[in-house]
Amino acid sequence: MNSLRHGMRARAVVLSTENEGRFHQLCDELEAEWQPQTPTEMALLEKMAVAQWKLVRAERRETIIRDVYPDEKQEAMLEPLAKFQERFERAFFRALRELEKLQKIRRQTAAPPAKEAPSAPAPEPGRPTAPSPPSKDAPNQPYVMSADIPGPAPADPVGQTAVGAPPSDL
Repeated sequence: MNSLRHGMRARAVVLSTENEGRFHQLCDELEAEWQPQTPTEMALLEKMAVAQWKLVRAERRETIIRDVYPDEKQEAMLEPLAKFQERFERAFFRALRELEKLQKIRRQTAAPPAKEAPSAPAPEPGRPTAPSPPSKDAPNQPYVMSADIPGPAPADPVGQTAVGAPPSDL
């Protein structure tokens, strides 16, 4: 199943002297970390795994070259190997950046923030409400005062009487 999940190239990436199970473990670890949701994200994840695998291989070869070959041959062998290492590092981080971009876009499009219409400020107590715009159904809608709204009348802050109620001393 791993060879299907990680693509056709997975078998060609791992040399016969290498542990194929370790490669699949690397793929599984990256998949668990990044949780790809689309085939494109999975392809980028595979590129990351392949680049990392080849980078580790190049680092092992560098160690072998330093341990086995004499100093005069090392420089000639290490120079092209360093170019391969740089190429693998660039490939890994390029795929990583693309994966991050895709996942960010996917998260933004999956749950766009709900835009709420700006709400009108609540009217102050004791003040008449603003006229509502006429609707298409009732073009001659009368202006509504807070005193015309059923319920307890708000207190008048100046005269301490209810708005719309006659003064108590009359």
